[in-house]
Amino acid sequence: MADAGVLGYKSFLIHSGIDEFGAMLKDDLEKSCPLIAKTGLPFLVHAETEIPDFTPPAYRYVYRDFTASRPPRMETEAIRMMLDLCRRFRFRLHIVHLATAEALPMLCEAKAEGLPLTVETCPHYLYFAAENIPDKSPQYKCCPPIRDERNRLQLWEAVKNGTIDLIASDHSPAPATWGGVASLQFTLPVILAEAEKQGVNLIRVSELLCTAPAKLAGMMQKGVIAEGYDADLVIADDHTDYTPTESDILYRHAISPYLGYRLKGKVKATVLGGKIIYENGKFPLPPQGRPILRH
Repeated sequence: MADAGVLGYKSFLIHSGIDEFGAMLKDDLEKSCPLIAKTGLPFLVHAETEIPDFTPPAYRYVYRDFTASRPPRMETEAIRMMLDLCRRFRFRLHIVHLATAEALPMLCEAKAEGLPLTVETCPHYLYFAAENIPDKSPQYKCCPPIRDERNRLQLWEAVKNGTIDLIASDHSPAPATWGGVASLQFTLPVILAEAEKQGVNLIRVSELLCTAPAKLAGMMQKGVIAEGYDADLVIADDHTDYTPTESDILYRHAISPYLGYRLKGKVKATVLGGKIIYENGKFPLPPQGRPILRH
């Protein structure tokens, strides 16, 4: 796979919700991590694991029940195991969509130790708090779950001090509840809205959303505005607030928890390889005449 050009590997440490994408157990990881280390490619891990003797609460269609069914310990135990494996085999470890702030001290310590470690979180963990999520609202459902306001602010501190390296959408464009949040086109406006409140400047936002993801993927010609790099650009009005509605959604299923919330920095145009592929709500037709929309 490495010789064929893959950019990295991804595993769940808990059942993914899809039978053909099962969980990696410790025995599996001890066999695969040395092989991954030899490739030099990153190993992306969904860091939740089953907890022995834990019985989740019954669901009442309220978000706090869902949060209680996947407590922070599921994340911390998974991350602790992966850090131990990283110490033994020295592969490039990337923790995807970190939700719990309880893992931050061990992640900070591992980075200080010099482990080849990167960490991401997602817009929904930085924007929403579990106690404010309305009942019977599955569009907020994601794994790991969104946690409380104190946790949210601690994640922002980790963004500011560099313990968290990047922000990724974990976009799940499904017609029903899935593992992530339908949010791809709102990632920049969400982060701009909250970054301003948290004192995070536009340069740091660009690092989190562009430079660091490109570096993780080994795509060194992307993520920076400079001579010799791909001209992949987004043009946004970062001085204007706006409230997205269902009609604004451009991905396939018109679902998002951000509808009705006040965001900042509506995207005006997107440039890919120097060519405008989106401008003022419209997608120009490509040469073959088919619209680039809702694929």
